[in-house]
Amino acid sequence: MAVSNWDCSLRRVLEQAGLDGYLDGVVSSAEAGARKPDPAIFDPALKLAGVGPDEALHVGDTADEDVAGARAAGIRALLIDRTNGKGDISSLEQIVEHLGG
Repeated sequence: MAVSNWDCSLRRVLEQAGLDGYLDGVVSSAEAGARKPDPAIFDPALKLAGVGPDEALHVGDTADEDVAGARAAGIRALLIDRTNGKGDISSLEQIVEHLGG
């Protein structure tokens, strides 16, 4: 699932990048009528996924938008920092270490 502060072209951009086949759904801020960190952007994503906030995990690259927004929506969040290693994870491969439990 992709949840992004983006315009209505997000689906097309992900498709052109060859990522659409890896996603169960896409929610852009333009479609949701809310931008992260507003927790309302996560509501359509949760509905698409058919899960509650306590069953979701959001991974983002900004603390002020991604992490704060997800946590405000009651969703567990991880900060990814591929450059400095100052986030919760530095690679998407590390997500598995935070699942389960």
